[in-house]
Amino acid sequence: MKPKTLILKTAGINCDEELAHGFTLAGADTEYIHINELVRGERTIDEFDIIGFPGGFSYGDDLSAGRVLATEFNAHLVRDLLEFYDRGGLIIGICNGFQVLVKARILPDPNDLRADSDSGPRATLFWNDSGKFEDRWTTLRVETNTKCVWTKGLPKLVEFPIAHAEGKFIPASDEVLQNLTDNGQIVFRYCDPSNPDACETQDVPYPLKPNGSVANIAGITDPSGRVLGLMPHPERFLYPENHPRWTRDESDGKVDGLPLLANAVEYVKEAQGLKV
Repeated sequence: MKPKTLILKTAGINCDEELAHGFTLAGADTEYIHINELVRGERTIDEFDIIGFPGGFSYGDDLSAGRVLATEFNAHLVRDLLEFYDRGGLIIGICNGFQVLVKARILPDPNDLRADSDSGPRATLFWNDSGKFEDRWTTLRVETNTKCVWTKGLPKLVEFPIAHAEGKFIPASDEVLQNLTDNGQIVFRYCDPSNPDACETQDVPYPLKPNGSVANIAGITDPSGRVLGLMPHPERFLYPENHPRWTRDESDGKVDGLPLLANAVEYVKEAQGLKV
């Protein structure tokens, strides 16, 4: 009677075990499913309550980060995904998984995938302004004017590590950016921990913002708040010892990643009446 989480597998994904472990700690049953099993119909998305698109380098990012997996998903599984979404399923994409969600047009809004929608991609994730792979810890401000079920009760500031070369979030237009803002779809922004409120109106400098993302955006949700995509890795901060300053007693024993995953599990429990 636990929520069931699908951890998507394919060539090049390498953060699947961390994400699965996080959901297990949060109280879900997790299972690794290769995309070929879904395409062949051996397993179905409908079996699950939550889908996790892990980080890594799916198909080597040979065409661009997440592009091949996004194309494969749209070609074979778009109908199943929309049915999953319509019945209230939750989706998270982390790092490469976020790139997949954006390039598959699952974010900013899965409804863009409807048969009667001819809209092109409303955003992308591009090469870091630094021109290199960035691997460092970042401080994020958690936006409060959002419906996102994943961030309920999180503190104003959280710390997650990043590890990517193509993490610069770019909306397709100023109108798209304004819509994301007005609809409360911006969930995380890179910020200076000494002045976190400035990240809404001022550009956060490198390396605090490691990739040059427009409007300091580190993560977004869909209009329902059930689909979350972010470049930083919450699944890499499940224990206090994961924090780089834990031996100096500067982390205060906090764990920022696990509560985010636990929120999703608790949401499913409440929706399905699994909570006593």
